[in-house]
Amino acid sequence: MFDGRYYDGLTSRATPVQCVASDGTLAIRGEGIDAQVALGRIEVSPRLGRTFRTLRLPGGAQVQSEDNDAVDAAFPDRNRVETLADRLERYPYVVAASVVVIVVAAIALFRIGLPWAAERVAMRLPVSVEQAAGEQVLDTLKRFWLKPSKIDAERQKALQEKFAEFAKGVPDGENDQVMFFNSPIIGANAFALPGGTIVVTDQLLDLFEDDDNADDEFLAVAAHEAGHEHYRHVMRSVLQGSAVSIVAAYFAGDVGSASTVVIAIPAFLLQNHYSRGFEQQADEFAFQALAAHNMSPRVFADAMRKLQQEYPDDDSVSYVSTHPLSAERIARAEAAADAFEKKKP
Repeated sequence: MFDGRYYDGLTSRATPVQCVASDGTLAIRGEGIDAQVALGRIEVSPRLGRTFRTLRLPGGAQVQSEDNDAVDAAFPDRNRVETLADRLERYPYVVAASVVVIVVAAIALFRIGLPWAAERVAMRLPVSVEQAAGEQVLDTLKRFWLKPSKIDAERQKALQEKFAEFAKGVPDGENDQVMFFNSPIIGANAFALPGGTIVVTDQLLDLFEDDDNADDEFLAVAAHEAGHEHYRHVMRSVLQGSAVSIVAAYFAGDVGSASTVVIAIPAFLLQNHYSRGFEQQADEFAFQALAAHNMSPRVFADAMRKLQQEYPDDDSVSYVSTHPLSAERIARAEAAADAFEKKKP
């Protein structure tokens, strides 16, 4: 039994009533009101602190009551989760534990959940979607940062043919191609676009031209960028910052919606850098690709040293800012070279 206020659903008038639950029905009695309603036809609002409960009756009428315990007793099978939550909220240590759980869950979401989902989405994108995204990104870069290459056409063709031959033995290399552009603003740089296009600037080639191993150093850098594309590092990095797109693409199955993040790719390529894990993955990919072509990974270390010497304290948009160099990366390349050379007959 509990008291409440009855609203007929037609006016704002509240009528005091007494409610009695018995034998599967709720009897509601008050001035001018005498009704019986089956309990199964009544919708009960969840319990929330000390706020009143609302019992929605068929036809639009409702009863509001502040006697939460009596309402719970009258409807024992309703809102069990909400009732349990209400009870737990009365214990400070439970509330404190909940805050800790929420914080840990949020950290896990951003540290583990989003990267995991971004990888699944990026790997599920059709090649046609990636290629379309790459073309859009390239068009944007050509409007603002990339100008026609000043490298001799024959030289460009020779390097492109050399990379095409190299890419035949690289995983997913059938879609990879190299394009050269002049960009004083960007400087010495190379980056892979979604779909397999690897952009190399004239300024990067100029660093290698005075070396007898210029072609090999170019291939080493291109192999590293091919590694970024193989592992879909560009799309994964951008998607990790676009949680809404990840949810829509992965859980709704609409992988095409992930292409909406294409506008963020140019900014990422020119202003951000890959995570340490992504750089290490791409490095290892390059070492294995070079070794598979009977080339020592030492050329990769040589190329990195030249870049480091050219831009020792660089904070512009160049290879050392978008692909941070470190003694550790060069040491790994040297170790891979030592292992490769030991295996050679």
